[in-house]
Amino acid sequence: DLHKDARSMLQERSQAELRFTPVYRVVDASGPDHEKEFFIEVVVGDIVIGSGSGTSKRTAAQSAARSALQRLEEVGWPEEAQVVFPTHEREPDENPVEEEA
Repeated sequence: DLHKDARSMLQERSQAELRFTPVYRVVDASGPDHEKEFFIEVVVGDIVIGSGSGTSKRTAAQSAARSALQRLEEVGWPEEAQVVFPTHEREPDENPVEEEA
């Protein structure tokens, strides 16, 4: 949707698929006050799903959200996120591993 920003799209997808809201955290800020660059990670639970940088926290967060959305398009949610935050849409494993007695 062209009218939604990356943060909104990521939040909607995360809540729909994992029932969890992504958190943005500043991991670094460098440069003089008038030219500061912020580095932000977007996290689901304890799992970093994207990162980005920008000259404001807002642009860095948008960059991190775009990074996360691109990753989701390419490889999907990290397996750890699916285990920690299971969804009702997950299919059961067709070949479950049997415990040896």
